[in-house]
Amino acid sequence: MKKWIVPFLAAFVLLACSLPFTITMNTPTVLTPAVTIEVVTATPTSQQVEPTATIAATATTAFNGVEKNLGGVYMAIPACLASDATGIIMPEVIPTENEYPAYNPAYRKISLIGYPLSNKFWQPVVQVYPVARFIELVPDMANTVTKMQQILADKPAEFQTAIPVVQVPGAAQVFHARVGYLNFKNGQGIGFLTEYAQYYAPVNNHDLFYTYQGLTADGKYWISIFLPVNAAYLQASYNEPAVPADGIAAPDENSNNLENEMKTYYVNMVQKLNNTEADAFTPSLSCIAQFVQSLNVGD
Repeated sequence: MKKWIVPFLAAFVLLACSLPFTITMNTPTVLTPAVTIEVVTATPTSQQVEPTATIAATATTAFNGVEKNLGGVYMAIPACLASDATGIIMPEVIPTENEYPAYNPAYRKISLIGYPLSNKFWQPVVQVYPVARFIELVPDMANTVTKMQQILADKPAEFQTAIPVVQVPGAAQVFHARVGYLNFKNGQGIGFLTEYAQYYAPVNNHDLFYTYQGLTADGKYWISIFLPVNAAYLQASYNEPAVPADGIAAPDENSNNLENEMKTYYVNMVQKLNNTEADAFTPSLSCIAQFVQSLNVGD
């Protein structure tokens, strides 16, 4: 199956060079478990990006699962999501004139172990970026942060353009489904199902993932989570077009009306994803929500 080129939509994203996004310029530092959980206060300094929304306090909520504190990032990993997690500090990248990947600050990268899906396009990962340093390296990041703050303050139910996602490939957000707002222990964000592509990609179990994008209450850190997700009625991958009986087949790539047919296809697929029970996905979206809500991001 050939790939159909899809025009890029205006999106609030920072682009990386390719997928999977890797950094090989320096050696990452292993994050060791912290002795205590350092809770970030809700009072921003003059250098911080101030939040525009009030964060509901969830610090007293009890969560079940394997508790980890990796480099100041606390989490409770439910058994339905993973068995453990490891963390590293990815080094800052300032490319020279002829280099590309994109600029990015040093950030904490936490990988989940024992995730129920493997061999997918996306790896299960939590990334924590320092906002102030990111803005120093990439001034447009300030606009991205402001737009996310506005989204979290207004909580729109629908989006006409892409939802902001930090560090994604040079591709477009093809659709978004199951959009929902979640608080974590010291911040809030938005989560949804999506795919990224440079073409009219059919919705499939190799590329589909859940992402959560959020900010700590003091505006110091941006949390970016990527988790592959499957649904039983989706085709296995974009180039394996066999669709289960209760799925929706993508339009014929040779159609003379392909663009309009794909638009209709995405509307129908988003509706189907939205109407699917949370626990019918692998992993369960309820399980993912439990994990996200347990997070507490310190320094």
